Amino acid sequence: MTTRIRTALTTGGGLLLAVLLLYLALRGIDLTAMMGTLRTAAYGWLLPLGVLTLLSVGLRAWRWLLLLRALPAAQGGARPGTLRTATYSVMIGYMVNYAAPRAGEVARSVNLSAQTHHNVSSVLGTVVSERVLDVAVLALALTSSAVLLLDRLPVVQELFLDPAQAQLERLPWLLIGAGLLLSLGGAVLLVRYVQRLKPILRSFWEGLQTLGRSHERAKLLLSTVLIWCCYVGMAFLPFVMLGMTEAYDLTLVDTWVIMTLGALGIVVPSPGGAGSYHYITIQTLVVLYGVDAAAAAGYAIIAHGVQLVFYVAGGALCLALQGIPLRDLLQRKRPTVDNA
Repeated sequence: MTTRIRTALTTGGGLLLAVLLLYLALRGIDLTAMMGTLRTAAYGWLLPLGVLTLLSVGLRAWRWLLLLRALPAAQGGARPGTLRTATYSVMIGYMVNYAAPRAGEVARSVNLSAQTHHNVSSVLGTVVSERVLDVAVLALALTSSAVLLLDRLPVVQELFLDPAQAQLERLPWLLIGAGLLLSLGGAVLLVRYVQRLKPILRSFWEGLQTLGRSHERAKLLLSTVLIWCCYVGMAFLPFVMLGMTEAYDLTLVDTWVIMTLGALGIVVPSPGGAGSYHYITIQTLVVLYGVDAAAAAGYAIIAHGVQLVFYVAGGALCLALQGIPLRDLLQRKRPTVDNA
């Protein structure tokens, strides 16, 4: 199977999943009322929302650059990246994620590697290190949300946990056995080709170690806190745009909980969390906060749609400014080790 066919299948599958999830999220909602909510929104707030989104990208690029600086210097003529290069790469990665979920991490690693001569696998390791920071914050956010929703935990159990458990119980043992066999086959292949993979794994491990090797941990912590502050602002401003802060008495604390639960939808491998984010966010607003379903759907569409437009347009602009066509970027080699 060629790379082009694999890419087409991945993109098509992701889009199909997104359409299905969007249908499930919006099923039963009064679309006329939802459109009325969107028409009356105060779109003047789009400017500060765009500024916050751009700031979050810049902060993420800065944090990534701190990790990249902790990579070994002698990597086939590798040189430190710049904030501009890191920002362009992050934006391009976001854009690719909307076409092929999870491919954006590889795309931004390949893009930065091409301009700094760091090994792609090393750069990808720094991306994983960066994600470790976000997972840690998300775990803290989920814990704090559970505390804030202590009086409504039975509703959370019914809304999120019970359906997930029911789906797991329906999994046929045949599929589980097949998964185990595939895992065993993958382990056999890994052992067989371990010698070939050693240089790649060693390079990846170097990138992964940057989190512990970095001497700028205070800056890493500061950038992480500031990134999530931006995220809270990006989640709160659509409430202001739709007049929901007054109508439903939604505060920044409520926004923190809603944003945290909505982030779980991004984990689903649909383009940019489309559909899954909408479903979880709508259900959270309706069930936990008593928001009208049409207003909740309008919020989910604006909060997700603004980021989609910003990241896709911004990624395309960054590609144009770099002068590297997306096709060339996607056709570059996957993680390998450069000749030193």
